[in-house]
Order: sequence, then structure tokens, then C-alpha cells
Amino acid sequence: MMHLGLFIIATMYPLKINPRLQGDLGEVVFEHYCRHHGKKEFAFLHIKTSDIFKSFLPNNILPFQFENKTVRVEIPADIEDEIRKVCKPSNHNHFSPTFTPDFLSVPMGDFFKDTNGQITQIKEIPFRFFNWIEVKTNESQLTANQAELRKNSKIGLKVFRIRAEFPKVFEVFNESSE
Repeated sequence: MMHLGLFIIATMYPLKINPRLQGDLGEVVFEHYCRHHGKKEFAFLHIKTSDIFKSFLPNNILPFQFENKTVRVEIPADIEDEIRKVCKPSNHNHFSPTFTPDFLSVPMGDFFKDTNGQITQIKEIPFRFFNWIEVKTNESQLTANQAELRKNSKIGLKVFRIRAEFPKVFEVFNESSE
């Protein structure tokens, strides 16, 4: 491909679908679902468990996401210990960690106020409004750890199933000019 004297070199790299890529795509779909779930008061704030692992502050505040904003959420003392326990790598590997659920979520409800695009928590959130979220794509099943969490969690585990037809191969082009 040529463009006004500049050579555009495009190299195609095939990327085959695999369980990890399919799971990652499902998580992206869930994040978009949280942003576009009807009215703002019915929307969800969410945080990845890997981000909790990296950032749980001693004052029980976590940086949840809503749209493109970070919202500081105070975690009730009733569930602090469970969050700290669940957000440790289930494979006990701090260099390449895996986590039992994908996200922790809380509904926007009337717990938050949006002032000129700045969302702030305006009242304490009872622990029963928080949920662990596991995103599953197509026919994938809960792992043993996830089933145990669903059974024993004070917070509760919700499963969001994303049904989609993924291509067998993605065509990824690296376009550079020389």
C-alpha cells in the first residue's frame, strides 16, 4: 500500500482465540454493560479484583470505575476481611496472579452524587449491596474456587454470562510508515 511517497507497510499477525482471550473479551463486555445499563441510578460501579489486590488501602477506600471516572468507595467493615482474603491470588503467584472472581461491584443507586461529572459517595453503603462478579463466556463453567466462593461468601457471587460468537482468528495488522 502506498500513500503520497510514503510507504505504508502492513504486516498481518493472526491471533487465535483461546480461553484467556475469550475471558478477557467477556470482561470488556461486562465493563461496557456497567456503563450503559440504562439510567445512571441503575448502573454499576466496579473494580477488578486484581486492582483490589494492588490498591486496597488501610482506610477501606477502593477506587471503583464508572464510565471513564474513578470513584472512591468506602468499604463497610463487615466485608473488609472477606475482600482482603478473596483478592489474594488464588494461584499463590504474585508475579502472574489469578483471582477467583473477576470484579467487585456496587450499584450507583442513591449512594452517590454526580456533580458536574464528579461522582462522590454521599452515604454509607450496606454490605448487602456489594457483589462479587464472575464473567463467563458462552458455556464456560465455574471453577471449584468460584463455586466455593458462591456458596460461602458473605458478599455473594453473581455470574454474568456473555453469549457471543467470537472469530476463530483475529487479524491484527501492524501498520507503520517508512
